[in-house]
Amino acid sequence: MEVTIDFSKITDGESFHREFMTVMGFDKIYGKDKDAWIDYMSRIDNPKAGLSEITVKPGESLDIKLVGAEAAMEKTPELILDFLECTAYVNERFEEWDVDTRLKLIFKR
Repeated sequence: MEVTIDFSKITDGESFHREFMTVMGFDKIYGKDKDAWIDYMSRIDNPKAGLSEITVKPGESLDIKLVGAEAAMEKTPELILDFLECTAYVNERFEEWDVDTRLKLIFKR
């Protein structure tokens, strides 16, 4: 499964979470912070959780195509670094839970 996140629409934490809510179809109670993002993305392989419209089968990857991330790195480097850190944390959770599900980042120019 592949989704596209357009970083040209992201200028701060609020717009980051809005973009992910739209693309992933997060439910209305999504907390719009790092902890909520980590929790929701950590359950991307559990459709019964009902947190997201986008799910993958257990053991599969969610490929996140990042458009405009290079320009965003210059404008808001802390936001990109937080995103990378949170993505790594989600993948560490999957490893701890002994499942092969992963988030994969694809940078597009």
